[in-house]
Amino acid sequence: MNSNSKNITFSKVKSISCRKVKSIKSKFCIFLRHLSIPVTANDFRLRLYKGRYPNKRCFIVGSGPSMKIEYLERLKHEYTFSANQIFRCFGSTAWRPNFYVIGDSNIGEIHKTSILGSDMKRIFVSSHMAPILNNDSRIIYFNKTHEDYTDSPPLFSSNCLERVEGGYTVSYLAMQLAWYMGFREIYTIGIDAKYSSIIKQVVAESGDYTLVKSDSTESYFLPSMIQPDEPTYIPLPDRQILAYQSTKEYIETHGGVIYNAAPESPLEVFKRVEFDSLF
Repeated sequence: MNSNSKNITFSKVKSISCRKVKSIKSKFCIFLRHLSIPVTANDFRLRLYKGRYPNKRCFIVGSGPSMKIEYLERLKHEYTFSANQIFRCFGSTAWRPNFYVIGDSNIGEIHKTSILGSDMKRIFVSSHMAPILNNDSRIIYFNKTHEDYTDSPPLFSSNCLERVEGGYTVSYLAMQLAWYMGFREIYTIGIDAKYSSIIKQVVAESGDYTLVKSDSTESYFLPSMIQPDEPTYIPLPDRQILAYQSTKEYIETHGGVIYNAAPESPLEVFKRVEFDSLF
């Protein structure tokens, strides 16, 4: 065997060995996170939130038509989660979410400047968006996994260090994070799972996801929540409802409660409670 052949063989062996080492390392990291053991600096930051708010109450704030600015004013002193384009209502209220969540790379790419330029204190982001967003000290990444489902509810993850299950809605991510943080009394407001839009143009398609430009202002509580011709994914409310059913089942069988507090919300998965009665 000449020297060139030896070098080629050595390079192949080295390449295969490196791939095997990386695979073993990756599996070991997954195993450690399954045991709730942090691996990276980001893991340690996320792990600090585990059970941080034991038995407290919180609100998952959506931007559906049933939301009202006056509700947000009442929530200024409550623990709240919100997501996506909620920052577009900040000019109308002093309220800010305690925890802002992003699971959609489209949101991260289009609204990066607005999100990072906002005065939100804690931003929880799916790790696949790390290359998109800056190394902002407010950002904590989580591992979002996607379970393809159509007829049965998806899993609900109670260990967000290991994974946060996708459910075709960022609200589902927020619900899992809320549970992980120790909140056991959870209220939804402005989460309707009902949409109205006129599709103008299909921008891209990938599996179950279709990115479009549409007229969907009626799907939000403020017309300014979405701009003309702004790309958004076509929502899949039937699958969102399955995710909410999974949330309800997990929370109620593990000693927690979850209610729909928006009077005008059409979402019927959760038990209802009068918003005014909570204050």
